[in-house]
Amino acid sequence: MSEQTPNSDIVSLPGSSCDVQAGVEPLTAQQQLEQLNNFFEDNYPEIFNSLVTDEGVTYKEQSCPVPADLVDDTERMWARVPDLLAHSSLLVLGAGLDHRMPHVAYTAQVRAEPWTAQLGALPDGVVGTVLTPPNPSGAVAVSLHGGPGWFGDGASHDQFWLPLFAALAERSGVTIVDLTYPLPGYGSWELSQQDVAEAIVQIKSELAPKAFGLVVFGSGLVAAGQVVSTAPDLNFLAALSPRIPEGFAVDIAGVPTAISIARFDSRGTAGGVIKKYFEESGAEVQFYEYDSEHIIAAPAVWRQRIDDLAGWLRQAVADC
Repeated sequence: MSEQTPNSDIVSLPGSSCDVQAGVEPLTAQQQLEQLNNFFEDNYPEIFNSLVTDEGVTYKEQSCPVPADLVDDTERMWARVPDLLAHSSLLVLGAGLDHRMPHVAYTAQVRAEPWTAQLGALPDGVVGTVLTPPNPSGAVAVSLHGGPGWFGDGASHDQFWLPLFAALAERSGVTIVDLTYPLPGYGSWELSQQDVAEAIVQIKSELAPKAFGLVVFGSGLVAAGQVVSTAPDLNFLAALSPRIPEGFAVDIAGVPTAISIARFDSRGTAGGVIKKYFEESGAEVQFYEYDSEHIIAAPAVWRQRIDDLAGWLRQAVADC
């Protein structure tokens, strides 16, 4: 009988005192991203395609609204992503690692409550959720979700963006009022921007924060366009993978700004374009870059994105 140990490359067998990862060269964040991209493309092709391409562009080119069934399917698919990223990482990146998304790892102590009429009426179609951290700093931010204008306020918001912003609230100490708002489709953002601006006036009036800012993902920056243009009222701006459409312009000169860039973003605005835009904005900008697709990335990378922005927010509030 052979004395060779089965699976001898794995040393944490019964009776071994060694770590399962001993002698194993860990994958880099970029290699982890490649593994996850390949796994998603092979096993969840419909979701993968939705995550890396804007399936509504065809309807934009035809000047037609995006069909309701495509909106519903996209909301459903994006809502599954946090759990799928954690599960897929367990399968392809190693079961002995921490694959909790920030949506789970950083939200245990956040209190989520609806913004009610008792706090002041928001514009029609605007819905708010107050995300209160365990140790509030007295600062308040409004968060605005992503999506290219035709989805993002349904199941994808509730399962992806809302808990992502909740994680940022818990880690930063900033109370975040998350908003959903009437989506413009591929039409003008003017009414959406007006609704968001009116909601923020009400929120600031009611909460009277010691410091106020915005946290946005993707096209949430566009939704905030009217607010951002009144930059003197902002103490900070934090943006993850901000979408910058052609011709979009805001004045944020002098506003402390943090930009979180996905280095391999195939769906949103390219990192180089984002950096050039904000470098020329006159704002005090701190850039963070990560080995990430627009949405697909190792959970550890997602946690790092939240940790870095949370640390920056704590300092920005302290400087106010």
